[in-house]
Amino acid sequence: MSSAIVKSRPSNQAIQSGILFAVAAAVPIYVVSSFLIAATYAYPESDDYCLFYNYRDNGLVGSIGDFYRTLVGRVVPLILITIPGIITRGSVQHLVEVYPSVLIAFALLFAGSMVWVAVRLYRHVPADRLGYLSLSLVATVFASCEDPRELLYWLPGVACYAVPAALVAIVLAELYVSAAEGDELSPLKTSTLAAFSFVSALCNEFTPIWLIGIVLGSFLFRRLSGHPRPQSAAHLVLLAATLAGFAILLGAPANSVRMGQFPAAGNVLGALLEAAKRAPLDWTRALVIAMPWALAAHLCAASFHRKPRNVAAQAFLFAGLAVFLFGSSYVAHFVGYFATGTHLAPRANNQVLILLIVGFACGFAGIGSLLSFGKLNTISIAVACMFLTVPILSGTGFKLMQAEWPLFNAFRTETLHREKLMLTATEPDLAVPSFTVRPTLLVGQDLSTSPDRLPNDCVAAAYKLKTVVLQ
Repeated sequence: MSSAIVKSRPSNQAIQSGILFAVAAAVPIYVVSSFLIAATYAYPESDDYCLFYNYRDNGLVGSIGDFYRTLVGRVVPLILITIPGIITRGSVQHLVEVYPSVLIAFALLFAGSMVWVAVRLYRHVPADRLGYLSLSLVATVFASCEDPRELLYWLPGVACYAVPAALVAIVLAELYVSAAEGDELSPLKTSTLAAFSFVSALCNEFTPIWLIGIVLGSFLFRRLSGHPRPQSAAHLVLLAATLAGFAILLGAPANSVRMGQFPAAGNVLGALLEAAKRAPLDWTRALVIAMPWALAAHLCAASFHRKPRNVAAQAFLFAGLAVFLFGSSYVAHFVGYFATGTHLAPRANNQVLILLIVGFACGFAGIGSLLSFGKLNTISIAVACMFLTVPILSGTGFKLMQAEWPLFNAFRTETLHREKLMLTATEPDLAVPSFTVRPTLLVGQDLSTSPDRLPNDCVAAAYKLKTVVLQ
């Protein structure tokens, strides 16, 4: 009997620990579930309709080729934005119904990438603590993003910036951890990261530059630190995949057309000054956002850290990462201003902030084994972690959601009414009522009174009408 009691103790401790960290994760669970539920209210607009009707009329290859020649070289986002149309087989009848489901799927995939980052950084930590860290990292990113709509609720924003953010986060975490721990990049891992790099490079104009910096930084660290496996060939494969995607992106004939739409574009000095002004703000903001999670992660992992093989090399790697993160923010703002003559769009700044948060998470995980806060018991750690999730509730994105949540039901009612009018229209020219509520979390560009301008023209084409305008 006594031996059975002894054997049961670890199980009881595990159950107690699981309950404690589940309670500690209450805030992250609430935040993440709120963002996912809000996706059910999302409604297509503007570019969604343009890609939809072009796919219906010209097929996938034809429509992507047309946009590549006339609009933009971002091939992967063009395909992803077409997914609702592919699911409905070109029928507009169920487009509004399918749209939220596609967004939820992308949100879950993005959340999965953040979970993967947390697990990769702290894979030696017990599952209950890893669950807490994973959920809190997802919640931190969702709640802190500058524009939740274009991270989660508008497919063009998701495709152009959230997708590459997720893939780059995985590449960065993998190369950072493998460099810090002396791991070898297997052929399977190399090919997977190369595929992620290629796809990411096709999503927007600054992501390939980031990836080049990540790959070169990983290789240089391995060479300069006396890494036992510098793996020149693996890094060459990653670099080649990134450059191939970048070449396709930049080779689009549409790029010159797009630049021509921004008369103030091409200002090098203005872009340098804009980046110098905004990069420090982003870097500092992300550091502040990442600190509570990093501290919670250190508390959770303190008893399971492995001693670093080379303390000096670990510190050097962290310093290099901090410099890279600042440079990445600078590059994004420079490219954004140079291409458009104005500051980086919020949807693009979402991606910048995500890279910085994930980057700081990697860095603090790397140096965590060099720090010590003394030994705490499981209850103390769980309580501390619970309090460290409180700052998530003050995130820009989450506060916006809380403020606008009362508008969601009315917005859904009005969008469904508008859709019904367009589906049942008996005349080629249709006037629809304006929205009486416009939550910025769910709507950006509404219809206007000009039938020949975006988005009116694309909406009319999608519903096979001659014109659609506001009453």
